[in-house]
Amino acid sequence: MSSVKSWTVRSASIADAEAIAKIHVDSWRTAYRGLLPAETLEGFSVQQRYQVWKDHFFKGRRGLVLEIEGRVVGFAEYGPSSHSDCGEIYSLYLDPQRWQKGGGTLLYLATLDTLREKGFRELEVLVLEGNEPACCFYKKHGLKTDGRVINIDMLGFKLPHLIYRGSL
Repeated sequence: MSSVKSWTVRSASIADAEAIAKIHVDSWRTAYRGLLPAETLEGFSVQQRYQVWKDHFFKGRRGLVLEIEGRVVGFAEYGPSSHSDCGEIYSLYLDPQRWQKGGGTLLYLATLDTLREKGFRELEVLVLEGNEPACCFYKKHGLKTDGRVINIDMLGFKLPHLIYRGSL
């Protein structure tokens, strides 16, 4: 468990699924505005995401949450990459009102520690092409992309993602 100021990082549980779903929807609607059709983002519902996150936890997926005074304000999901032998951060999102305040870095570093503990030596993160804030975040933390793009199915679209990699 990590803590800076009143920020705390801990393992996520099924009890966090509703808070994670809300953060997921709010983050996507903010970060992907202009990258995905507006009607797609508006159709992205907390209830649907809540069910997805409950299912993830039932299937044993792992994650961390970032809290302020007991309130979940961010989450990360991680595990082995399906594209390489690296560890991967599948998702890392914060409540948009908490962006640029240091919580994302705290959550990111805690996720790296967890991946190291699981024996991974390298990290991979896929970032939606055009998501400049995320690209800058990962570059700031030393990850690099070689410019390769992989298309991933998201919400019924095949969307281009840049592959960022780095050492753990």
